[in-house]
Amino acid sequence: MNLKFFFLFLLALIIGSFFYAVIPFVFYSVAHGADFSDLTGAVVKQQENAHLLKEKTGAGNIKNNPHYSQMHQRALKSYLKFKKNQIPLYKQFRQQMYGHSEQQNLFPFTPIDKEWKHFLRSDERLYIFMSSSVPLVTWENYAQSLDKLREANAVMVLRGCIGGCQRIRPTLAFLQKIIFPHLEEVDFSRPDWQEQVKKKARHVQVWIDPLLFRYYDITEVPCVVFARKVNPYIGASEGYKGNLKNRPQYWKVCGDWRLDYVLEKLYDKSNAEVLKRMVKELRKSWWSSEAKSDYR
Repeated sequence: MNLKFFFLFLLALIIGSFFYAVIPFVFYSVAHGADFSDLTGAVVKQQENAHLLKEKTGAGNIKNNPHYSQMHQRALKSYLKFKKNQIPLYKQFRQQMYGHSEQQNLFPFTPIDKEWKHFLRSDERLYIFMSSSVPLVTWENYAQSLDKLREANAVMVLRGCIGGCQRIRPTLAFLQKIIFPHLEEVDFSRPDWQEQVKKKARHVQVWIDPLLFRYYDITEVPCVVFARKVNPYIGASEGYKGNLKNRPQYWKVCGDWRLDYVLEKLYDKSNAEVLKRMVKELRKSWWSSEAKSDYR
């Protein structure tokens, strides 16, 4: 009974304190002609002013931010720092596999040697967006097609490194299966083992570039993009808007299909004759006279 009385007393005390604090304020405000609707009106007015200021200054556009240029430079600096840190590891890997590293680079679209071809113009790209989750047989099919094309401006693209880019070795180990499918046949005890490795290697380029995934809005893999008017300022990511002189024109086809079929679909969308020539190259018979001259 005493406990019930205590809770009732506590409740009354709380209610009394509330009215003691609020009622004098209300009576004072009414006595002095205050209208609480003015408060709501003032808030609405400030919201309208803020909206007008945003339109006037262009605050909604990041490029109008006075710090945009500084942020732009910092983002580019971070990308180049990553590139600087990872490229030596990649070159070391290429050095071990090929015996040379300077001619084979992960980033620029430059031919490795005279065996690479040039179906595409210097401002045209064929990006094949992939993932380590894609079945190995699909990787094999695309790698075989790219090896047959030997197109210097065609490249497979990964969003990131396997297990994170703090450690690039797992990614290189995975790609070794794709680029060097018959490495076990090489006799590393022979002095010409590097030349053997070079002959076994496929003509395939693989990039790691999350910005390309974002720029071309890649939400599923495999996905193939044919792009034109790709003109980067420097050898940084071609998916970074600040590094492009103009906006590329592109078409894409997503799905786990043969590359020649995908190129046909891209031709239907873009009407680019170069894609028809690439399809013809892929469909050459291995034993045809044309094909024999292109393969060892």
